[in-house]
Amino acid sequence: MADREFTDLVAVVTGGASGIGAGIGATGDASANTDDEWARVLSINVTGIARVTSAALP
Repeated sequence: MADREFTDLVAVVTGGASGIGAGIGATGDASANTDDEWARVLSINVTGIARVTSAALP
């Protein structure tokens, strides 16, 4: 069962076989984005993964 649970977690984080994981990108380069836009990108791409990982831990 543990192997299946780990596989399911990897699929959530990486997008599984499709390779399409949950995440977003900002438009333009760093100078074109506001602090709020970078905070949104980091919140989804970094904090989201940390929360999923934390929830999956025993």
